[in-house]
Amino acid sequence: MHITQKPVEVMRGLVKICPPAGTVLDPFAASGSTGVAALREGRRFVGIDLSDHYADIAEQRLADELTQEDFDLAGPEE
Repeated sequence: MHITQKPVEVMRGLVKICPPAGTVLDPFAASGSTGVAALREGRRFVGIDLSDHYADIAEQRLADELTQEDFDLAGPEE
């Protein structure tokens, strides 16, 4: 849990501002609540965070939400 983590249900309402099948950008992704909400609402998601710790947490949370085998999570470019 991140100190400013938002409830996924609150974020689900906010990501609906993005058009269906659109892409939600969160430049401060932290533990990924916005990403989880975006996926649940049928939006794509791009999340950025400076902390490797929280990026790993977000990646796991997003992977847990994905149900189709053809989805891959992109990591930071090396």
